[in-house]
Amino acid sequence: MDDYTFVVQTVGLNPRTWLDHAGRPHSEDLRVEERFHRVDHDNMELTVTIYDPKMYKEPWQGLNKFPLHLQPRGYDMPEFLCSPIDFADYKKQVEDAVIPTSEKK
Repeated sequence: MDDYTFVVQTVGLNPRTWLDHAGRPHSEDLRVEERFHRVDHDNMELTVTIYDPKMYKEPWQGLNKFPLHLQPRGYDMPEFLCSPIDFADYKKQVEDAVIPTSEKK
């Protein structure tokens, strides 16, 4: 590992949940490793590795690359709650402000 990689390991997830929106299941032995690697000043890579020997023969990975955007001086990041109103407010303040419409999918 280097000074530009942050690793998060998660265990103890509720086996009644899914891994993704496709409904992939997991067991109580699930372990998730997320590696956030800053490629350069403007870009980040996120690699997620799923380990669950009860459900999957081999670990599997997903990779996502995304741009980083500096916030204006004095920007105060508010507490973020997962409710529809908070999500809409976040989109308005952050996502819509920094991601050009042409880059949205």
